[in-house]
This record gives sequence, C-alpha cells and structure tokens, in this order.
Amino acid sequence: MFLTVSELRTVSTIQVVNLITNNQDTVVNELIEENVDLMKSYIYKYYDVDAIFNAEGTERSKIVLKHLKSLMIYDLYIIRNKSVSQELENKYAEAMGWLEKIAKGTIEADLPRKEIDTDGDGTPDGSSQFMKLGGRKNYRNHF
Repeated sequence: MFLTVSELRTVSTIQVVNLITNNQDTVVNELIEENVDLMKSYIYKYYDVDAIFNAEGTERSKIVLKHLKSLMIYDLYIIRNKSVSQELENKYAEAMGWLEKIAKGTIEADLPRKEIDTDGDGTPDGSSQFMKLGGRKNYRNHF
C-alpha cells in the first residue's frame, strides 16, 4: 500500500485516527484506496500512475504523499464531525487545486512520465510530452 495508517501521524495523532475509525484499519485503508484512485484519475494523462503508486519507502514522491495525506485527513474528519476546521479545508483545497493543475497541464511535477507507443508496435517508445496550455494574457491597448 502506498500510504499506511501509521504515516498519518504527520497530519493527526494516531489516537485521533483510531478514535474516528473505532480502531478499524480497514476503514482507513479503504479511504486510502479511494483517494489514491482519485489522484490517479487526475494525473494519469501525463504521469505513470503505476510507477508512482507502486513505489515504496523513500522512493515515493513526497508531494504526492503530502497531498494524499491532506485528502485522507479531510475525509477522516468528515466521518466524525461532518464539518472540519478552516485549516483542513485549506489543505484539502490546496491538494485538489494541485491535482486540477496537474490534470490541465498548467504545472509539471517531478514524477515518472507516462510511457507512450508512438509507432504502434505495442512497446513504449518514449514518455508523454508535457504541454503547458495557455498563453500570455491579452492586453488591451488604448489606441
């Protein structure tokens, strides 16, 4: 698994996590799987989601872990309270904003690129091209 229950200690105490889930790690593991799938749905276009989420230990991306933990702790607190603090709302919004920017191609992350088959022979020939869409803002002139 990409993230473990004990690693949530950087965003909450394990006692609080256990209290919310009644010491049922299966609840936390299901939430982890759901949020990993959510993240995959945003980043699959440009990045190799299998390589990202199959990485272990120190090979895992710190930025992906950070945002996954933000999504996780938000979902955990919603289970218990149905409302969360402004700080958790902000972290959740930051994580979702990052995912949306990745999906649109407006920012690039240091993650393994998705391999693509350009000649149709069934084997990947290179990585996907990152494309930043959009241009400079149109300026009005006064003439």
